[in-house]
Amino acid sequence: MFERFFGSIIPLDTQLLLRINDLPHFLIVDILLFCITAITTYGIFWLATAFLLKRRQDLAGLFRVTVIFIILSFILVEVFLKGVFERSRPSLLFPSINTVGPRLAELFSSSSFPSGHAYIAFGFIPIFTAFNKRFLGPLLLLALLVAFSRIYFGKHYPFDVFAGGILGLSIGWLFSWAIRRTQKL
Repeated sequence: MFERFFGSIIPLDTQLLLRINDLPHFLIVDILLFCITAITTYGIFWLATAFLLKRRQDLAGLFRVTVIFIILSFILVEVFLKGVFERSRPSLLFPSINTVGPRLAELFSSSSFPSGHAYIAFGFIPIFTAFNKRFLGPLLLLALLVAFSRIYFGKHYPFDVFAGGILGLSIGWLFSWAIRRTQKL
């Protein structure tokens, strides 16, 4: 299904993936990016952060919104979209691709499009900033590192990450709009 909708971008997407993945892999960079990818899997970082912040009066509703966003994101991205598009992960198609750590992503899903990590990372930017604008800078940096790591480790093509990020920002913005509306009531 992916090829039917986006077939024209596949050669460029593959070339970009291979160039990014072929960048020098330094141990400290690999460890840092692997840790960032690991803690952000399935929204663990945002769930833990929202849980720790829920004692603050101005952030009381953040944990509830985080749980709802994660559940809906899993259904939308991991169950529906990846099932519809069925784009194989690059690490399955290119055996010589640089990967770091175990190939856990392939155990849970062989589909690459869209990137769930990018969706979650970028989706939480508008949600967290709806509660406090100071989250913007650190969360944007984290989202960019997550997005880069998914390509750098050969788990996703650049277009998977781009689409996941745009979709996440869009749905996150809808959540933040709803949050702001309820805060005004």
